[in-house]
Amino acid sequence: MENVNQVFSKSPVPLRSRADLAALDPRLCVLKLGSAVVTTGVGRLDRAVLDDVAAFVSERLGRGRSTLIVSSGAVASGIGELGLKERPKQLPELQALAAIGQSRLMAEWGEAFARHDRHVAQVLVSADDFRDRRRYLNMRYTFETLFGLGVVPIVNENDTVNVEELRVGENDGLALLVAIKMMADALIFLTNVGGLYRSMPRAGETGEHLDVVERVTPEIEALAANEKSVPGVGGMASKLRATREATRAGIPTIIAPGKEPGALRRILAGGPGGTLFLASGGAARLSRRQRFIAFSRLTPRGRVWIDDGAARALIAGKKSLLPAGVKRTEGAYERQMVIDVLDSRGRLVARGLTNYASDEVAALLGRKTGEIESILGTRDYDEIIHRDNLVMIGEGGEG
Repeated sequence: MENVNQVFSKSPVPLRSRADLAALDPRLCVLKLGSAVVTTGVGRLDRAVLDDVAAFVSERLGRGRSTLIVSSGAVASGIGELGLKERPKQLPELQALAAIGQSRLMAEWGEAFARHDRHVAQVLVSADDFRDRRRYLNMRYTFETLFGLGVVPIVNENDTVNVEELRVGENDGLALLVAIKMMADALIFLTNVGGLYRSMPRAGETGEHLDVVERVTPEIEALAANEKSVPGVGGMASKLRATREATRAGIPTIIAPGKEPGALRRILAGGPGGTLFLASGGAARLSRRQRFIAFSRLTPRGRVWIDDGAARALIAGKKSLLPAGVKRTEGAYERQMVIDVLDSRGRLVARGLTNYASDEVAALLGRKTGEIESILGTRDYDEIIHRDNLVMIGEGGEG
């Protein structure tokens, strides 16, 4: 069994151009395939695509490189299994089809990798797995163990039982969360088009293809034109939203043609094809816990307002948040929940894991650290939020 720490020990090579991709040779890559890529029509899986991906991932495994696959296609597989002519629109029908099709999808992936003497593992997740830190960590440990065993995780949302409030959403967002969680070196979206275009080419046209994008601006996002691929629920707009967050998190992202044999291997070797989005690098110095706070789909459970001195200490001094600087609290939250930190003018400054519950914070407003024990009867922490559990969000921050 491989030492799992070796998978994550290498610092990413900063990407400044497409030629840097070959030098990067990502030790951990998250690869997302949408329904439009894994199918050839309503209910028919594209075995040629699965075989090409399996060959690429297996070759990487032989060089000690790990790949995590986020694969759509469960509903499409269910449609094919039942011989339906079109995709239903009602949620219960879609959930039932996901239940039917997920096993077929995994069987096809298993066969594709078996031809290279490799194993796959099914991992089904919900939004709560990214909101609850214990489950979040357990998921990471499972992935790391699978990587150490040389097994390829195939991830999908648990569409069979997830209701709207438990859904991550489209698999583009799921791939983003997994990539951030595992501190991936690269995130790749395989699509049924050649990459990002200034205007989508019509049949027989070439179109103006963007080779490298330094930053996902509103103008770049507008190029998606809200077009969707028919078989799934994503589309270019969804991929660009995920790409914007991934690059902010320090992860270079590629939108690549998924139907073109050998495209993945060529692009990661620095060759032409697809669109490369350079990482901003702003989050490169964040720890795993800080990335969880900044980029996971957590809803802050409360807010605290701080005075100007505390704001300066957080932003310029890189200090922890002490009780003396907290002037007001709002919301009902427990210890180790995520809360927002606002300045005296109500602007979001930071987000972090609180050491104290809301009623305890209310009792400590404006008080000195030395008074904590006399007020609460115990002094478990000196800080409301320790610097290691704090991520700057506003101007001048890290996020």
